[in-house]
Amino acid sequence: MIPKRLIIGLAGEIAAGKTTAARYLNQALGFSTVSTRELVVEYLQADQRAERGSLQEKGEGLLRELGPTGVCELICARLPEGSAVIDNLRMRESAAFFRNRFGDSFRLVYVDAPKGIRLKRYLARNPRKTRHDFLKADSHGVENQSRSLRDVCDLLLGNLDVHIYLPLVLSAVQMWRYERRLLLLEDILECVRNFNRVNNFSIGTADDKEMFYRQNLILEEAGEISAALTKGISDLASEHADLFIVTLANCVARGIDIEEEFSRKYTTIINRPARQVGAWRRVSQWDHSIESRDNHLLRLRDLEAALSQDEDDIDEDAAGGTTRDLLDIRLDYQPPLPMG
Repeated sequence: MIPKRLIIGLAGEIAAGKTTAARYLNQALGFSTVSTRELVVEYLQADQRAERGSLQEKGEGLLRELGPTGVCELICARLPEGSAVIDNLRMRESAAFFRNRFGDSFRLVYVDAPKGIRLKRYLARNPRKTRHDFLKADSHGVENQSRSLRDVCDLLLGNLDVHIYLPLVLSAVQMWRYERRLLLLEDILECVRNFNRVNNFSIGTADDKEMFYRQNLILEEAGEISAALTKGISDLASEHADLFIVTLANCVARGIDIEEEFSRKYTTIINRPARQVGAWRRVSQWDHSIESRDNHLLRLRDLEAALSQDEDDIDEDAAGGTTRDLLDIRLDYQPPLPMG
């Protein structure tokens, strides 16, 4: 399958991990990078070694001179024919421009991280800088504008650990390129962990009280699936996805290794027998009385067939009993419950 062309816009706060993602996509997938910093330097002939504060001011000057559309046109002029990353977008108008220009081939990724983590990264790559320098740059008007993109992004990623963050970026981009869903369970689990992380939900720390609440969420989603089937008031596929996500979120919250548990469970159930139960066929761990149950069901079938004839014509020997025998079987027989 030929991948579609993508234009990825990266947005986020200082030291959140935008440029790291741009480099990663370049190395992993060959995406070209258009840097807004380099654009300011080139257009205004600024010093490549200019301080961030100086470039922030020059960037605002460029915006005043050309306007949002003019700046976006400059970026477009630098985009190659293939896929590319724009590092880093700062205005809602920019996102709207690129969506209008490229349609669903444009995707906006907003990278987030706690201020404390961003401060450590900022100081690590700028040894001569201080905490005061970081706070000053982080509170600049340009940075405040970029935060508004958080609400209109296609993907919000929390970058607490680069070893988790970058595979998530790659998975999302590959999904957009090939227009297909994620297939690896680990990729899906990382998305769910990121969802819990972004929303401050539990990751491996949920107690029984929280799990009781989460179990009710599962019941709620199961009810919505039933409503989709019986009333047609919602999308059946979407409700199944909701149930799947909530179930995995429970595993993440409790710290359940669902991959290991799935492997263990599948190894067990693939060797279990399938049996017909009424109108439906099911697989379960049947108990030792299954043979007795089958014998009772066979006798019931024969007797019911006999009862469909005139009562005077019942052959007791062939049917194995009378109408009274049939009632006794139905009253006395308790089918074994499946285990698991």
